[in-house]
Amino acid sequence: MTRLFRSKNSHDPKEHTFLCSTKRIPLVSLRQVLTVAEYLNFHHAANHLGVSQSSVSARIKALEEELGILIFERRHRGVRLTEAGRRFVVEVSAGIEQVDHAVRTASTLSMGTSGRLAIGLHSSMAGGFLADLRRRFRSDYPEVEQTVVEGRAAETISNLRGAKLDVAFVMGAVDVPDCHSKPL
Repeated sequence: MTRLFRSKNSHDPKEHTFLCSTKRIPLVSLRQVLTVAEYLNFHHAANHLGVSQSSVSARIKALEEELGILIFERRHRGVRLTEAGRRFVVEVSAGIEQVDHAVRTASTLSMGTSGRLAIGLHSSMAGGFLADLRRRFRSDYPEVEQTVVEGRAAETISNLRGAKLDVAFVMGAVDVPDCHSKPL
């Protein structure tokens, strides 16, 4: 199983590693391999990454030694991917895209711009201003799936307390000390 985690002995807090079998591979090394594969030149890749050429060369050399494969065939005016390197780049590229997607998805979920919103309400309240409010919310946050659960006030509050609902609208004055409420 491959998973992403933060290296405990890293000097750079932004440097992450992949755990592959028993080998720890810094994520920055994988990104550098992809950049060198794109430019087929260590110097141009280093300029694009904003780091020194020697840093990129050293990281990739260490990665090749760690993996026991030659990723790049070094030439006087650049590099060429070996067959093993081509396959490695295809697989790493797919993995990096998956990690990037996971980060974007988690970010939108944590910001509340995607995900699910369970709304409980009394059936007589389904229309009017709540329908308009739900339409506006759907327009502003199209990636949030709304689920409406209609029921009696006591049942709706019970579902809210049981975390089956995210928000509830009920009729009349209700004293629920363990929930935040606001009269509308």
